[in-house]
Formats: sequence, C-alpha cells, structure tokens
Amino acid sequence: MSIGFVKYFNEKSLFVSIFKEILDLFLIFLHNLSQFGKIIAFYFISQQVILLLVALSTEGKLTPTRKK
Repeated sequence: MSIGFVKYFNEKSLFVSIFKEILDLFLIFLHNLSQFGKIIAFYFISQQVILLLVALSTEGKLTPTRKK
C-alpha cells in the first residue's frame, strides 16, 4: 500500500513540476505581449487551469466501465 502511494505521489509531483515549468514559460511570454494580448492569453490560460483542476479532482472517475 505504501509503495503504491509513494509512486502515486511521485507521479503527481512530477506532473505538478512540469505544469509549473509550463506556467513559468507562459508568464515570460505574457510579459512580452501587449495589453490586449495579455487579456486573451489570460482567458485561455485560466480555461486550461480549470480543466486541469477538474481532471485532477475526478482522477479517472469519468472513465467508462463495462457492465458484466
């Protein structure tokens, strides 16, 4: 049980670190945009963050299961 939990936790932390790196790149990209571009980019980034939070909160509960 504990080994599976450690593996699960390591995969989540790897995923979170990759997400943080992508977010840092987006922030650098946003710094170089105009004001209108920042509004549009913020809208799309916030959509992606909401989708990520929904995916993390469901964690496979929405996968189809076969009835036997």
